[in-house]
Amino acid sequence: MERAGASSPAQEGFLHTGKAFNVYQAKLLRALAAIEQPTLVDPAAGVYIPKPALLPAFWENTADNLVLSIGMPLTCVKVYEKCLGGYLFHFTDSTCAKEFKSSFPRDLKVGMKVHHFVVDDAPTIHEGIRVRVVRLPPMTDKATVRKIAEVLSLNDDDVVMADVLKSKGGVPTEKGIMIFKVAPVQLLRSNSLMWGKTKLIFY
Repeated sequence: MERAGASSPAQEGFLHTGKAFNVYQAKLLRALAAIEQPTLVDPAAGVYIPKPALLPAFWENTADNLVLSIGMPLTCVKVYEKCLGGYLFHFTDSTCAKEFKSSFPRDLKVGMKVHHFVVDDAPTIHEGIRVRVVRLPPMTDKATVRKIAEVLSLNDDDVVMADVLKSKGGVPTEKGIMIFKVAPVQLLRSNSLMWGKTKLIFY
């Protein structure tokens, strides 16, 4: 006899398999589509500042100080967008953006040390579900990581990008990055897969 409040195996796994999951996913996608997204920010009013190599972490308070240190009020900034360790500063208009951009390169004291900040081109950001994979065998290349991503995805077209992650010096690591349009169902069930004798871990 089943105890009160206990879930059957079928109930516990309903979000991962069968018709119940398909219904849930359809409702979720419809609900998300009905939420109005914010208006796009003007690209001409954006300035990208990468994280200095010797700065341990680039936080919002440092972003504030970069603006305030040239006498510009924070009301000129619409939003800070974190991008690969740095920040994309979105200003209220292109005039503020030009004034901010023209103040670089320059130094700013963060904590007990002075760091050198520069302007750079904004990195390309791929939209989608980001999944990292670790324990890739040595010499795994970009094409192989993409093949693994395509096997995981429902459709090949669902893979936005896949690549091997590299060190700051450009040396390949045992880690990879995959971006999907739709989260792979397999990874909802398990965060690991055996590839030959190698156990890949996803997170």
